[in-house]
Amino acid sequence: MKCLGRMLTAKSFYTYDAFITAAKSFPSFGNTGDLTTRKKEIAAFFGQTSHETTVWPGEDTWGYCLKEDVDTSDPHCDSHNLEWPCAPGQSYYGRGPIMLSWNYNYGPCGRDIGVDLLHNPAIVSNERVISFKTALWFWMTPQTPKPSCHDVITDQWQPSDADIAAGRLPAKAEFDGVRTALRYQVDEKNRGGSYDWREVF
Repeated sequence: MKCLGRMLTAKSFYTYDAFITAAKSFPSFGNTGDLTTRKKEIAAFFGQTSHETTVWPGEDTWGYCLKEDVDTSDPHCDSHNLEWPCAPGQSYYGRGPIMLSWNYNYGPCGRDIGVDLLHNPAIVSNERVISFKTALWFWMTPQTPKPSCHDVITDQWQPSDADIAAGRLPAKAEFDGVRTALRYQVDEKNRGGSYDWREVF
């Protein structure tokens, strides 16, 4: 992995030990199904997180080069979300290997991993194990109507009638970017638009 240039903040941030320590909090990750399925899940996780932490374009900046968004001007605060209200003065732009974003993700993620991320979101880009825990949480946790990446990759997910109508099918889950496709489909639909999953790949 090559991370060159002034904007690449994570050159030595992500470590094997931090990943292994974080993964111990998610015992089903990389441990579901046969050996091929387990390898496929780990490879897909690193494929997706490498994509998320790449500075585009550039072959010298592929994978695990960023620990937070390059553009941090948007606070990513959904003020209409009363369950996970934004803390004063805090921003919820993308951080960590999966680029965890928005207060409605920081809140439940923090609750589940035992860290108050709503009031201290910056810890995601400053503490290695917590950073990986947020990525694994996002990977492992379904967010209705989206299934978890874990469930898709390990063939645990069965599409509902609504999933089928929206084109979210297990056959499409074989692509590395399935979670990205599902995320963009839902986000575009929520904005009143439509999205062709094939444009992601």
